Amino acid sequence: ELFEDALLWDEKPTKNDLDILSEMAESYSSKSWSGEIDDLESPPENSLWQKIACNRFTCNSKNCEFYNDCSFFKARKRASNSDVIIANHDLVLADIINGNNVLLMLKIAFLFLMKRTTYLKKLCLIFQLEEALSL
Repeated sequence: ELFEDALLWDEKPTKNDLDILSEMAESYSSKSWSGEIDDLESPPENSLWQKIACNRFTCNSKNCEFYNDCSFFKARKRASNSDVIIANHDLVLADIINGNNVLLMLKIAFLFLMKRTTYLKKLCLIFQLEEALSL
């Protein structure tokens, strides 16, 4: 079975865990699920999701055999080809901090709408945006 690889598990997986992962794989293969956890009707528990999810430290990017089919990189490509991206300040700042610069590649003016001044500290990072855009 695809998910019975011992490297994924600290302890033997339950039948329920294997069933959930198999259902997710089937939905992804049939293109009825995008691969994004937010698009699942019933997301798995975080501990199970972490067994199969990649992050910026574990992703092989273009060296991965699934790169062209990866939901993250597909979304990133769509964003880079877009004329307008609507994103909250957390997404913009995360993009800057993580060095992805997808939003910065557009070289458009960003409009930050803030509900609270508590976000002001985060906006101190804006100098990175100015530097990246060579303002």
